[in-house]
Amino acid sequence: MRAAVVAWAACVSLLFLPSLVPAGAGAEDEAAGGPPQGPYAAVLLKDLKTGRILKEHRADAPLPPASLTKIMTAALLLEQSKPTDTVAITRAASRTNGA
Repeated sequence: MRAAVVAWAACVSLLFLPSLVPAGAGAEDEAAGGPPQGPYAAVLLKDLKTGRILKEHRADAPLPPASLTKIMTAALLLEQSKPTDTVAITRAASRTNGA
């Protein structure tokens, strides 16, 4: 049971992790007009009210889904489970590398 609670807490923590990044982080690089610096392959920043593209870097590059998939998985986990639920992890799954 403790492992299930720890896993549930870890998922919730990951949802709020991006809020710890300061709002102006990386603004100097973007103001200089260069490509954004960071651990990502592509960026698209769009003003949803006006539809204007504010910043892009390799926005059309074909890339596999990553972060959104993880967020959706965490959201579904939180929606469909309780902190007291037990999760069984096979030995093979525990040895699998992943992002």
